[in-house]
Amino acid sequence: DGSVIVGNQVGPYETFRWTAQTGAVNLGRGSVPALGVGAGSPDVSADGSRVSATIVSDDGMTAVAGVWENGSWTECAPMPPDNVTIDQTDASAWGLSGDGQTLVGLYWRQGGANGGSAYPLSWTATGGGVRLGPGGPGILSGRANAANHDGAVVAGWRSAFSGAWQPAVWENGVETILEATVVGCPLYGISHGGDIVLGQDYNAGFQRREAAFWTKSGGVWTKTQIGVLPGTASFGQAYAVDCAADGSVVIGSNAYSSNPGGPRDGFIWTPAGGMVEVTAFLAANGITVDPFFDIIEMSAMTPDGRVLVGLGRYTDTLDIQTFRITLAPPANCPGNADGNSIVDFDDITAILANWGALTAPWSDGDTNGDCIVNFDDITETLANWGASCS
Repeated sequence: DGSVIVGNQVGPYETFRWTAQTGAVNLGRGSVPALGVGAGSPDVSADGSRVSATIVSDDGMTAVAGVWENGSWTECAPMPPDNVTIDQTDASAWGLSGDGQTLVGLYWRQGGANGGSAYPLSWTATGGGVRLGPGGPGILSGRANAANHDGAVVAGWRSAFSGAWQPAVWENGVETILEATVVGCPLYGISHGGDIVLGQDYNAGFQRREAAFWTKSGGVWTKTQIGVLPGTASFGQAYAVDCAADGSVVIGSNAYSSNPGGPRDGFIWTPAGGMVEVTAFLAANGITVDPFFDIIEMSAMTPDGRVLVGLGRYTDTLDIQTFRITLAPPANCPGNADGNSIVDFDDITAILANWGALTAPWSDGDTNGDCIVNFDDITETLANWGASCS
């Protein structure tokens, strides 16, 4: 619900966990202060209780993937049997499933086809580390960047023989390359239910990497090319990173040129409005951004599409700051599961018929907008029994 945010602190590159009550609290075990090496991207479970990140190992010798809970870190072990240490690193964490049970990222393996040695990783406490995708010799490098709520669908990239990072999806461990791109076009994000994956694709006409997402329906992944913001050069790029559970809102970032220090903007895409710079989108929704604050990146959003997180820079001081945006709630009845704006026995029926499902907010049995159908929805319906939003 956006009440817990995690990331990396600028400077020590140590994982932090933020709430409105505690502020940003460093969680320790940073690999950069201890070893001088670091990688990965912290993530957080849907209930805010578990955090994944790359940390220093228990023996203090290497960087490893880890999970934080109840104030302490657990090193993810065992790793796949062919795991080796390269550049003081065994593995790195890049994503965590919404239920907090599946960590994804990469682990290192010596050699490999085309010099590849970073392999996509999925880790659970019960199953240990598992290499995603095909086995055997000749495997090219890759990385898992994000997992859906129950960890069954994972998004990332797999290298081609040319070295280009191609958008890849693993469904229950089975790999699909979505596009045979000629340049690097990874997937960065995935929807709550795992039916939408987000990243970028190559536009051959403009010779440019553009934001894109793929939606699975009827067993087929179908691409939607979002494009880039106006004013982006042919050597600029854009990429999508997250979306609402139903795909009604997509966020990402746009670099106007190939200069790493050049201008960048976060964007928001909707089917009706297309891709717009985030400050303009917020202004249209009654939210004014400090004129000295430049939003340069969008990072995450909640499944209901209401809370957005990103990164910006103050143009007068150059200080970098994470931010959270909370949009007005949609017109939905708390407790209403079937969309008829009345909370009654039909909602109980809808909840039971969709029990355990991962769904879009306030639909198919979800009465509280958290995109999963469970006991919380029964409680929400009973608490609002007889209410009407018509």
